[in-house]
Amino acid sequence: MIPPTNPVATPTGSLALQGDDPMLAADDAAEPDDDAPAGMGSGDQAAIPKPKTGSTSQLSFGRPKLEMGSKGNQVKDLQRLLKAHGFDPGPSDGKYGAKTRAAVIAYQKAHHLVVDGWVGRQTWGSIDGGGKPGASSPGGSPGAAPGVAPGAAPAPAPEGLPGAAAPGPGGGAVDIPLSDEQIAKALRIPLKNVQENWPYLKAALAQQGITDRNSALAILAISARESGMRPILEYASGQAYEGRKDLGNTQPGDGPRFKGRGFIQLTGRANYRYYGKKIGVDIENNPELALRPDVAAKIAAVYWNDRGIPRLAQAGDWVAVNKKVAGDNTGLSIMQRNLAALQALL
Repeated sequence: MIPPTNPVATPTGSLALQGDDPMLAADDAAEPDDDAPAGMGSGDQAAIPKPKTGSTSQLSFGRPKLEMGSKGNQVKDLQRLLKAHGFDPGPSDGKYGAKTRAAVIAYQKAHHLVVDGWVGRQTWGSIDGGGKPGASSPGGSPGAAPGVAPGAAPAPAPEGLPGAAAPGPGGGAVDIPLSDEQIAKALRIPLKNVQENWPYLKAALAQQGITDRNSALAILAISARESGMRPILEYASGQAYEGRKDLGNTQPGDGPRFKGRGFIQLTGRANYRYYGKKIGVDIENNPELALRPDVAAKIAAVYWNDRGIPRLAQAGDWVAVNKKVAGDNTGLSIMQRNLAALQALL
């Protein structure tokens, strides 16, 4: 999560990202970048690492990081899902042993993930995959597309609320001469996600006067990492945000009500209020609207400007860009791999 500031004066914690809470940041700092897609950047591994034992670090989207020696119901879920995908982990006994690890490795090889035997963001995301056995995992973030919280679904217009407006004029002004197919392949996300949501992101960027190539590359790389380029609802209950005054959560139930939504996970009442006013949509009283692709795209584009990301992107300072979004270096290597894959096509 981005370090919070005064919730009254400015957006706080601003966009709390999937996988970017303090607990996960510490976990990522202590362990290798598990599950990164093979063949890209520093996350590519030449050999399967020696198994570690026993860790079940909690990822912010509700799934723990699993490895040899892990035990419990989440391991049982993993074993059942592996079987559903056609990979035999042995009995669903809740024990992460050699046979389960062998099934994970086979799954990772088949779905073009780093083959390390650990189950973290992207392996969880691919296996959960919206309940579709055999769904390949894209290379940015967890989910059927990476970054998608297990159980999170692309958001239709909430019941009783208007559907997404068509992308406004000016979306084509963004300087990215790549087809939807090229973008989807480079980021390893479903083509449908790009076709449905990239027009909204382009239009929102253009409406904010952000048309340079590097800024657009940054939003592609990060939205793919965080949500598979689809607006999602944070998998976790949001109870962890309850009472967080730094996020403006001052009323009972604010934590779950204002948990993460969108392409890059807007979190906290203060942020819903701030960004709702900025884009002219009352998402404080209708938080589900932050799941609409047109609304989520506008939030992301306003955030880009608020944080000065275009200036940093134009300078090629990708570390600083990532810190503006994540608050630290969490997910940096994934963003860099996504950028490299896109830049190779330009």
